[in-house]
Amino acid sequence: KRVLRSGEIAYLHLRGLEEGMFVGWQASDRSLKLTVDEDGMGCRVYAESIKGNSRAVISAYTEYGLEAAVEIELNE
Repeated sequence: KRVLRSGEIAYLHLRGLEEGMFVGWQASDRSLKLTVDEDGMGCRVYAESIKGNSRAVISAYTEYGLEAAVEIELNE
């Protein structure tokens, strides 16, 4: 999902990493709520209340650094 509107949820999932590996998630826009799966490999991005149009980057990190990032367009 490349466009997220107020009230919508996007699901992101990492593949190809070792089982049990630490994964941290981060959003560049503080209005987004991130809920990480128990195993750390997936993340739900909830756009509770978006004002205007902008873009946000959701990043996934391991102890080795940045593993993946996606840019999502946020629309009111």
